[in-house]
Amino acid sequence: MPACRLKSIKVAPALLNKYLVKPLPRQRINTIKPGENSDFRRTAVLPYNLQTLTAARSLHYSSRIILEAACGKGDFLTDIAAANPDCFYIGVDYAYPVILRAVKRAAALMLDNILFYWGDIKIFLKYDFEKTVFTQIFINFPDPWPKRKHHKRRIIQKDTAGLFCKALQQNSWLVIATDIKELYMYHNNVLKEFPQLVFMNSHDPFTIPYSGYKTAISTYEQKGEAAGRHIYYAVYKKILEKERFSF
Repeated sequence: MPACRLKSIKVAPALLNKYLVKPLPRQRINTIKPGENSDFRRTAVLPYNLQTLTAARSLHYSSRIILEAACGKGDFLTDIAAANPDCFYIGVDYAYPVILRAVKRAAALMLDNILFYWGDIKIFLKYDFEKTVFTQIFINFPDPWPKRKHHKRRIIQKDTAGLFCKALQQNSWLVIATDIKELYMYHNNVLKEFPQLVFMNSHDPFTIPYSGYKTAISTYEQKGEAAGRHIYYAVYKKILEKERFSF
């Protein structure tokens, strides 16, 4: 992953306590029995399940929890959270300086329906919030990693795509936005391996086939539009396997 070029900023501890969750250190332990897999080893050393931190806050949002992976400075997520106070939002990013800026933005808007997780999206989905199901997942302008040897670092891989699919509630949406056509095609080539995800706008990659998304626009999308670049949206809906034949 590339180093973040932004410097850390000071954020009041009270704001961090309100808006920020970070994974606790995984400690090496020597009590794992031979034959026990690595998944057990990772979960066995968690001091507690981070989901308990948000259970009380998100209880009345339990059917309307939205995730943004690689949320950056949180401009998109905080704007959409402000426009939809009846939903609960979680942003994930591994770069601490941008997460701090997201926290400050949420605090400036006095939001009570948002939380940020500082860490890797795989750890978030597979261990720390593994029991959370989302009604929408957004991935806005992920790092393209243009060199072929770096493609393995892209956020959409077969394993992460499987985690996103598992984390989605039935009849929920996964939306990926980019202004790079090759990256758009790459995402679709990976996601077509998951029959539960139906590609909803394959005939028109420049529009989103449901309302609500445009209540907020990310900084990168604004820059892309200002530069005259096409914005490609890959929109997927999670359905039951047997429902595929009705589309």
